Amino acid sequence: FEVLVSATDPFVADTDNDGIPDGWEWSHHLNPHDAADGTDDPDGDWLTNYQEYNGGSNSSNPHDVMVLAWGSNSDGQLEVPNYLRDVVQVTGGSDFSLALRASGSVASWGYATNAFAGISNIVQISAKWLQAAALRADGTVATWGTTYGSPPADLTNSTMTAAGAGHVLALRNDGTVTAWGANNNQQCNVPTNLANAISVAAGFHHSVALRSDGTVTAWGYSGITNWSITTPPAGLSNVSAIAAGGFHTLALKNDGTVVAWGAGATTNGNGSYLA
Repeated sequence: FEVLVSATDPFVADTDNDGIPDGWEWSHHLNPHDAADGTDDPDGDWLTNYQEYNGGSNSSNPHDVMVLAWGSNSDGQLEVPNYLRDVVQVTGGSDFSLALRASGSVASWGYATNAFAGISNIVQISAKWLQAAALRADGTVATWGTTYGSPPADLTNSTMTAAGAGHVLALRNDGTVTAWGANNNQQCNVPTNLANAISVAAGFHHSVALRSDGTVTAWGYSGITNWSITTPPAGLSNVSAIAAGGFHTLALKNDGTVVAWGAGATTNGNGSYLA
């Protein structure tokens, strides 16, 4: 039947030698005579057909993606569950991993084996160190791990969360920011003049907000000499996205360039770091 209908050899599993068996190619509407389609991405999920085959995902469903993990595996944080499907976002802490499914539930593995178990309608997740935060569709926030304190009782209308090492930020739909948790470095002391925020990020002990005008403000732990973690470079503007590491911050600009500040990799000779 295969010889008559597809003109492929039933005794050759991969006629075009693209690493994908003929049967899988036919069942996913590919051409077993064309090796080039192994590198195609028909569902636009940034995974090639070859990667989808090896990951056991569906090449025609952008939500049926595989999750790849690498780095330290001290607590099994790289051991992605083989049942994991329909993933729309991933994040990770120091030794655990989280995946948000299209259904609004969260899968966790590594140190956090039961994070957010039983919680539904989640639309965004964030994590850092040993804690995580989850935004529900109704604008409320759930947390897991080493957060020092719970979300404020009146916290509603949130649109984004950012988890630090012991504190959490919530961006609200009016452009204000709410913070709670550890405040040993004033990382929860949101500037009183902060308005029109459109994104937030949290480091270990510092907090960052992006305003709608493309400028950035930061507060909390500023670091030792020359780190300037909470001081964005002078004149920084036209920023479209932000991210925070433990002790540094990144800003993506509208022109595609990236600006970084905070703790760098080069010492100035006396033990402090240059950004």
